[in-house]
Amino acid sequence: MARLLGTVTLIFLSACATHSVPIVDPHPPGCEISVCLAGAWTLENGGNPDLLAMCEQLPGLVRDCRGRTCHAAFNMHRADQASDAVFAALDTDADKRLTHADGTCSVTVVGFSWGGIGAARAFDWTERDDIEPSRRVIDRLYLIEPFRWPRPQTVVIPNNVETAKVFRRSVVGDGDCSQRSLFGPYIGVAPTCDQAECTDVDFSRWGRTHFLLLNSEPVSGSRAGHCWAVNFSAPIILAEIHEQWMPDSVKDVLEASEL
Repeated sequence: MARLLGTVTLIFLSACATHSVPIVDPHPPGCEISVCLAGAWTLENGGNPDLLAMCEQLPGLVRDCRGRTCHAAFNMHRADQASDAVFAALDTDADKRLTHADGTCSVTVVGFSWGGIGAARAFDWTERDDIEPSRRVIDRLYLIEPFRWPRPQTVVIPNNVETAKVFRRSVVGDGDCSQRSLFGPYIGVAPTCDQAECTDVDFSRWGRTHFLLLNSEPVSGSRAGHCWAVNFSAPIILAEIHEQWMPDSVKDVLEASEL
């Protein structure tokens, strides 16, 4: 699968008997859509507040709106609803199908903890008959400490994903927030990739590398716990999406973690 750099804009031509008529892309140039799925249990728990803060900075954020209340991330039990909401945002002609008539947008999906496992499952669009093959692409999938119970051996990255990055740690440090949680401690699982370009960042391997954090001074990878994993990952995710500066040391970690 070819790697897409930045956003994607395609123009399709409809051939008629006497002339060609361009189909106008209903999305604006450089269109981006993002969605987030939170971890256990409520949006106020653990690393979820950091996730919400990061998601507020994502382009074209699709929010979980029920009644008069909207949230920047979908609850971990609402992965299917998150997928449906992204589908609806892409379905500009509201015909309940994604075709060339709907134009194109790049899609970014971020899942944390239990929401990470749910994101990989819910956004596997490879077999969906209501989506044309060219419209099934998820451009970026970011999974932060993907976990659920029973703990899977791995998280399978769907073949409709272009690039996937998993941020996790393999060692549970003292005082980890999830140690006393139900089914804890939560230890993110590594990805299994077929067609996607994958990166598996295990912060525990980089104990002497300092990472920029979302809301505090840089600290070493050995400090990465389950709840802090979002804090570690968010600056990397935002720098990639917004094409901003990133420390060379972090670039080296990403390159060394490519699968």
